[in-house]
Amino acid sequence: MNTIVALQRRWEAAIYQWPVWQRVLFNAVITGLSAALCLMLLPVRLPGMSLLGIGPNWALIWVAAWSICRVPWLGALAGCFMGLAQDALVTSSASPIGNMEEALATIAPSHAVGLGVAGFLISQFQRRRIIEDDVVALFLLIFAAAILTETITAGLYLIQDGTLGSVIWPHHQRLALCSAILSSLWGPAVYFPLKLWWQAIANVEKNT
Repeated sequence: MNTIVALQRRWEAAIYQWPVWQRVLFNAVITGLSAALCLMLLPVRLPGMSLLGIGPNWALIWVAAWSICRVPWLGALAGCFMGLAQDALVTSSASPIGNMEEALATIAPSHAVGLGVAGFLISQFQRRRIIEDDVVALFLLIFAAAILTETITAGLYLIQDGTLGSVIWPHHQRLALCSAILSSLWGPAVYFPLKLWWQAIANVEKNT
C-alpha cells in the first residue's frame, strides 16, 4: 500500500508541473488507449487468458474500472460506448459464443445494453465507498457484473428468437461462468493502474 501511495504522489508531483492543456490531452490519450487496448484484447486467447475457449470480458473490465470512480450516468454512458464498439468487433470477426456464430449471426443483440446496465450499477458502489483498494470486493464485483452482462445478452437473444432457448442457455451458463472467473482474475491488472492515474489527475485538479 505504501508503494502505491508513493507512486501516486510521484505522478501527482510530475503532473502538477504540466499546463492544463497537457493534462487534459494526456488524460484523454491514456483513457482512450486503455479502452482501445481492452477492445483489441477481446479476441485474444493466450495462456492464462482462456478457459474452455472463452477469454476475459476486457470491455467489461474497462467499464468497471471507469465506473467505480464516477457517477452512474457516466458509467452507463461508458458501458454503452464500449458495447457498441464491441458490437463492431464481433460483427467484423467472430461471435463471443464461439461455435454458435453461424446460427446467431443474423440476430446478434447489442452488447451496449448489458454493459450499460453494468456500468450504471457498478457506479452505485462509488457512492458507498465499497470497493476502494479491496481486491476481494473488486473480484466479486466484476464476477457479478460479468454474470449479469452475459445474462442480459442471452435474454436479448431469446427476445429476438424464443425458439433458441434450448441452444442458448447451455452455452450461456458456460460462457457466463468462464467469462466471470477470468474477468474477475484479470480485473485488477486494468483497474489499479487506471485508478492511480485518474486519482492523480483528480487530485491535481483539486489543488490548482
